[in-house]
This record gives sequence, C-alpha cells and structure tokens, in this order.
Amino acid sequence: MSDLPPYATAARRAAERLAALDPQLPDATERSLLAPSQGSAPARWATRGVDPGLTVGLAALLVSSVQLGWQLYRDLKKDRDARGDNHPAQERELRELLLEHLRRQASSVPPVPPAERDRVLTVVAQEIAGEPAGPDRG
Repeated sequence: MSDLPPYATAARRAAERLAALDPQLPDATERSLLAPSQGSAPARWATRGVDPGLTVGLAALLVSSVQLGWQLYRDLKKDRDARGDNHPAQERELRELLLEHLRRQASSVPPVPPAERDRVLTVVAQEIAGEPAGPDRG
C-alpha cells in the first residue's frame, strides 16, 4: 500500500468517523483511494454491491476534499510557520480557514445533501489539521 497518497490516512480516519452516515463509506473510501491504480471506481463498486448513489457521492466528496485540503493545509501551515504564528489560536484559525475553503469548493456536490456534505467537510478539516480527540468528534 505504499502507492497510496500521503493524505490516505486522514481519508481513512474521516471515513471511519463518518460511518454512521453510511456504513459502506469506509470501504467506498478505500476504493476511491485505490481508484487511480485500478480503473473506474463506480463500475468496480457496482459489481461489488456498493450502492452507487449516496455512498459513492460521500466517498468521492471525502477523498477529493482530503486531497485538496491536504495540499491547502500544508501551504497555509508553511506560510503560518514562516511568520512564526504557532500558538493554539492560530491552529484553530487555520482549521477554520481550511474548512471555509473546502465548503466553497464543494458548494454543490450531488447526490450529497447539504447537511451530510457539511459534516463530511468538517470531519475532513479536523482530520487534516490533526484536531485533538474530544467529545464532539465523530
């Protein structure tokens, strides 16, 4: 699995946290992470019994958001570190900036309803930014 992108761990953790939205999400996310090396994801999922509707939409949103968010977070963090902004308030601000950007990029993602979309993006931002575990996670 060394061929997986560096953001794969964050995508997997986010999928596990979001399994309450769709129990097939962790498997569909794993398939999305492997998709570049294995061909067309929706065709493979349909033959393996994964609903190509909401499950695929959630997995696609999750993986694309993690991919975009990972690069954005690294760039924002590098800029912040270069300025010497390293206190906890700056970390929260960075996480909120990341979430705001992800929300703009995913403003209309069919077939994912807005409430689920926002939940996915929030969890993705938390996982990328390494938010510490707390009672509201999950």
